[in-house]
Amino acid sequence: MSDTSMSIHLPGESKQFGRLGTRDIGTQALELRIKSEYPHYNPNQEAQLRQLAENHGRQMEYLQIKNRDLEKQREDIRRRLEQLGQRVPGKDNSADLLAELRAQEERNQKSLNDLRRQLFEMGQKRVNVIEVEKPMNYPQPIIQQSLPPPPPQEKERKSYIYPVYYGSSLVAEISAMRQAYLQNGGNERDVLDQLSQMQAEAQRIEDEMKNSNYDNRHREKKPDLSGKMNMIEMENDRLHKELMLLQEQNFLSQNKRKSDREDELERELQRLREEQLRKMLELQNEIALLKQRALWERRPEPLPAPPPQPKNAEMPWLLQRPYVDVEPMQPYDQYVIWNAGIPRTVITCPRSLRASFKVV
Repeated sequence: MSDTSMSIHLPGESKQFGRLGTRDIGTQALELRIKSEYPHYNPNQEAQLRQLAENHGRQMEYLQIKNRDLEKQREDIRRRLEQLGQRVPGKDNSADLLAELRAQEERNQKSLNDLRRQLFEMGQKRVNVIEVEKPMNYPQPIIQQSLPPPPPQEKERKSYIYPVYYGSSLVAEISAMRQAYLQNGGNERDVLDQLSQMQAEAQRIEDEMKNSNYDNRHREKKPDLSGKMNMIEMENDRLHKELMLLQEQNFLSQNKRKSDREDELERELQRLREEQLRKMLELQNEIALLKQRALWERRPEPLPAPPPQPKNAEMPWLLQRPYVDVEPMQPYDQYVIWNAGIPRTVITCPRSLRASFKVV
């Protein structure tokens, strides 16, 4: 392919153009084609035609440049393909990489199982293991298959915190009771106020006992405070019983809420079951009606009634005739009746009636 020149031979021209530029060749060729195809050429349109010819030449030049670029790209692609064909194919190491990843996963799983077993043995912390979903055809690690199942976890039992105090101080005992009540989930305002009031009263009594001028003998006897101490102890026992009762009521109320939800679910299930049975009965009745209707539609058509017969149709043919034919020709047998005064007469009858006659 030529880059900058080409030869054009037109049938209508005897002159041969030599090595010319691409744009000049396109312009002259277009002018010659216009003059040959349109003999009535208007010279006033020469500028417009020249502009068209120049545009055509530019387009031809652009197409040739584009063609050269494409040829160059094709050559580059061909050269690269040859280089790739001569290159030695590399080793596929995907299998080794996959095996290494599986080995790493087995090591991680082993470490995780060891850590889980240690935490189960400690028994102090609750372990939450997040299971990652794996595809169906994913191979199961050998270590995980050989591990024993973890020990079953016991259900957590709700424990109650009992009041703990040191010494014989009544204030410390009431304070311990109040703290235990709060830790067990108690939040009754009346109980808390009553405990605070009792604690303040006990503190006041202890302060009075410390500030009094009684000697040790009087303090050991405690003639004046015995009644108050008994009352406080009785009140303490009563509050302790009320606290235990409130704890039991709280526990029972939680169980009652659970039982109420279970009863509601059972009622809902019973209603759904009854509705399902009712629908099944309706469907069975509808199926039975459809079967009866199908049998009624498939029943055979009744035969038409026979035509009425005359009354004498039931009688034999011989009995229907009022007389017996007498044959005038020679009979097969002759029966002669001899009677006085009766001339000799020959009577013939068919063979079917001979058996009924009796000779006298």
